Amino acid sequence: MIEITSNEIKTKGISIIDALGDNNDGAVITVKGKRKYVVIPIEKYNKLRELELELAVQEVRKDLTEGKYYSGIEEHIKRITDV
Repeated sequence: MIEITSNEIKTKGISIIDALGDNNDGAVITVKGKRKYVVIPIEKYNKLRELELELAVQEVRKDLTEGKYYSGIEEHIKRITDV
């Protein structure tokens, strides 16, 4: 993953990111020498979101299998107010 400075973005605009081409892993944007942002192609972002949601579904299924859930609003309200 390449690094692009915020100054390069300011002077060259989006064209510097477009110059990375279609087969890139993205770029890290640095601000004052510190890594601050990551720019990735939308296809990679969509895949990451999909994987994140799949993981969440797996975690919920595991909790259901292990009985780690609450049913009914009264039980939930009691649980969150009995701190």
